[in-house]
Amino acid sequence: MNIGFLTDVDGYRAPIHPESFEKYSMDLHLEKNIFDYLNYPDSKQENVKTISKLSDLDVIACVENIENKTIKGLKEGAVLIGIFDFEKIEEIKKLRPDIKILSFFKLPRISRAQNLDALSSQANLLGYASVLRAAKETSDVVPMMTTAAGNIQPSKVLILGVGVAGLQAIATAKRLGARVWAFDIRKEAKDQVESLGAKFVKIDLGETGETDQGYAKELTEEQIAKQKELQSKVCERSDIVITTAQLFGRPAPKLIDQSTISKMKPGSVILDMAVESGGNVEGSIVDQVVENNGVKIVGISNLASRVAGHASVALSNNIINIQSEWPMPQRDFDRYLLDKYETYEKLNDVHHYETTEVKNLVGAVIVPEGLWVESDYSVTYYDWYAGGEITKSSSDIVVSVTNYEYESEKEDEKRNIFLLKPKYLNVIRNDLDAAMPYKKGSTQYVSETLKRADNIKLYQ
Repeated sequence: MNIGFLTDVDGYRAPIHPESFEKYSMDLHLEKNIFDYLNYPDSKQENVKTISKLSDLDVIACVENIENKTIKGLKEGAVLIGIFDFEKIEEIKKLRPDIKILSFFKLPRISRAQNLDALSSQANLLGYASVLRAAKETSDVVPMMTTAAGNIQPSKVLILGVGVAGLQAIATAKRLGARVWAFDIRKEAKDQVESLGAKFVKIDLGETGETDQGYAKELTEEQIAKQKELQSKVCERSDIVITTAQLFGRPAPKLIDQSTISKMKPGSVILDMAVESGGNVEGSIVDQVVENNGVKIVGISNLASRVAGHASVALSNNIINIQSEWPMPQRDFDRYLLDKYETYEKLNDVHHYETTEVKNLVGAVIVPEGLWVESDYSVTYYDWYAGGEITKSSSDIVVSVTNYEYESEKEDEKRNIFLLKPKYLNVIRNDLDAAMPYKKGSTQYVSETLKRADNIKLYQ
């Protein structure tokens, strides 16, 4: 199977990194000069080739954008992998209905798919890069400084929206020495914000929540008005404001309007992280820095590309995990076995020994099935109904597992996804809520002083 990798249209991020070549079991084909921005020359490895014809590729991996002429040149029935939003998916389907699309944008945010969550891996870097870019635009320093001319107070930073990107923005701003406040409509975000040493802005909006995908639900008009009113007062006192609020599959909500901007201090900076999906800030423009009443509004898209090296590493790992965490086609599985065990004869060698299930006379399990044991393992137990001790020797309860059986079982396990019944979800959530708070009576509680010190030490 041939897999090709295309650079992002801006030429920065790549869906593969040279450090990950060896992890692939497929033939790799790279777009020419794909690593130019990462300061890597084109690879000379034997299993890595330059793309000559798109129609030769079975699988194509890109980042967020792919040109229509490229889509038209793909092989019939090819698989296209990338971070495509709903609009882009529909556009691709219209151009090439035969193309199979795997979009990280639509992957469910469940534990089974956690290592495929490209949205989160890129959002982490997005949050980091956003703070650095905002700090670059301000004329003030971020940390507190003591100089011969007196003390310089730390910058006040406000983060609106505490998802993956928002949390990383908080952590980065704290590391730079800023005083940080944050707000999110999800009530559970308060503990997350405080665990990073920031202060949570309390705005009582009544009943809010999140979607099954883990995104915040859209607010009512009354809730939006109340949020803007109280939020505006915090913005007025802030030197840097970073907005991260997005709605899954919908335009981003407007959080900061002209009336709020007009009350902010000249020289303040607002960075709109959601500018590509409609923007959180009135007047923000994609890939422009706009000055409004002395306030800089930064609307730079694709911020993760500002740290293209690590963004490429993270995305590459997400794509590799598709191969490692999901069942392989038989041809790839055979190749994997031969690479690992060198000869087919070794596939019949014993990998380990396991127990079969042992029960007493009333059906109670004495030894469960599947325990890894030594080949001479035995068990002796007293059975009341038998009236004495019973011994099970290795010949009765131990079976050998070959290398081939072991590898095949691992592959079969990848085919199963276990889902909790909905009726148990609230029970588990309530149990976690009861166990995790840092308050008296909780297993996590030490003291108010030590709690704060411990959290700050952990996350800064």
